[in-house]
Amino acid sequence: MTETEVREKVKAFYLGTNGKVPLFGRTFRYNAGVRYAQTEQTIGAPQSVADPRNAAQNLANGGRYPNLQTWTYDTTKYHNVLPSFTVSYNILHDLIARVSGSKSMTRANPADLHQTQLTIGDQGVNQGSVSNPNLKPFKANNLDLGLEYYFSREGYVALAGFAKDIVSRPGTRYIDYTLAQLDQIYGTVGLTGAQQAAVDAAGGRDQKHVIISEPYNIDTKLKVRGFEFTWQQPLDMLPVKGFGFTGNFTYTKQTDEVVGSPPVAGVPPRTNNLTLYYERNGLNLRVARQYTSSLISNTGTGLATWAYAYSTSRSQVDLSAGLNLQKLFGFRYNTDVTLSVWNVNNAKSQNYTQFTNAIFDENAPGRSYTMSLRTAF
Repeated sequence: MTETEVREKVKAFYLGTNGKVPLFGRTFRYNAGVRYAQTEQTIGAPQSVADPRNAAQNLANGGRYPNLQTWTYDTTKYHNVLPSFTVSYNILHDLIARVSGSKSMTRANPADLHQTQLTIGDQGVNQGSVSNPNLKPFKANNLDLGLEYYFSREGYVALAGFAKDIVSRPGTRYIDYTLAQLDQIYGTVGLTGAQQAAVDAAGGRDQKHVIISEPYNIDTKLKVRGFEFTWQQPLDMLPVKGFGFTGNFTYTKQTDEVVGSPPVAGVPPRTNNLTLYYERNGLNLRVARQYTSSLISNTGTGLATWAYAYSTSRSQVDLSAGLNLQKLFGFRYNTDVTLSVWNVNNAKSQNYTQFTNAIFDENAPGRSYTMSLRTAF
């Protein structure tokens, strides 16, 4: 493991305004602002350098002083202007339209930023990694449009569309080098005895190929588009009061301006959630189902550029039951007892590379139980 020191200083200020004004007999609300952030990142890492006494005294192997370890530091400064706004308008008393936009920024992983260092990752000298101190933060322009209709104090339906344009997002590229080429770029690569044996068996440093992974910024624009539908409905029309449900469905699509560019991993194309509940007189019961479609979990598999890792779809069911002892039994203090069962159906998902029969991992979190007691004196 490479030792790294990271120092980050952020100076920022925010200016904003908000308010509401009448417009065509209805209420128009607004909130707008801008954030300025100046970031200074200093990344330090140890470097092994030859002891100058070896050259001064012309010492041979076996009598040389060991290398000295010194720390070197690189500092990067950058600034960002990040505006944002949200407006809403009561089209009708119970119908609200919303529009929001923003510019956001996410800093690069500090672990990838230290001075360019090559690491050989296995005894067979087949793969390795290199850091990239030139990584930039990635930025996004975001726009959300929504329409909400409220038909009771707790019941409503909402439809929202969203758009996000991402540039300079992080990615990983894999390059095939010979060990001799790596020697020319990074200086002679030190090897263990076992690694040297593997190199000799391959025919020498100019014949031994090593796959090197490197983080980098993908400079093409990734467009993320989608919509979300939400419905929350108390079922007070039933003979027994207290029942209701809430659910939502989300659809997301990613499109890059350059065909073949990798998408953002971990974003499912479809998700939906449904919760049935009963809440009345101190008793709370909930059954929740969460569904996530198959998704790309990793774009950097080290295979072909189009060979991604995927996770299969997963549907999980959770249960919870709560009692308010004060309301149910006249307990002196306001006390809640809750029992929750997570992943009742023991849902699992599998990870595979490009083809569904190329499974390399399984996510089986199992079932878990939680009991809690909360009271107020």
